[in-house]
Amino acid sequence: MFYLLLAIQECIDLAAHWIADEGLPPAEDYAASFGVLAREGRIEAPLAQAMIAAAGL
Repeated sequence: MFYLLLAIQECIDLAAHWIADEGLPPAEDYAASFGVLAREGRIEAPLAQAMIAAAGL
C-alpha cells in the first residue's frame, strides 16, 4: 500500500510541475490538478477521472 500511495504522490507532484511549467491556471487542490490538465487538453478525461479518484486516497 505504501508504494501505491508513493506513486500517486509522484503523479500529483508531476501534475503540479506540468501546470506551473506551462503557465496553466493553478489548481485549487491536488485532485483538481488532473482536472486542469484534462480541461487544457494535456491528458484525456478518463485518465483525469481515475487520477482524481486516486488522489482522494
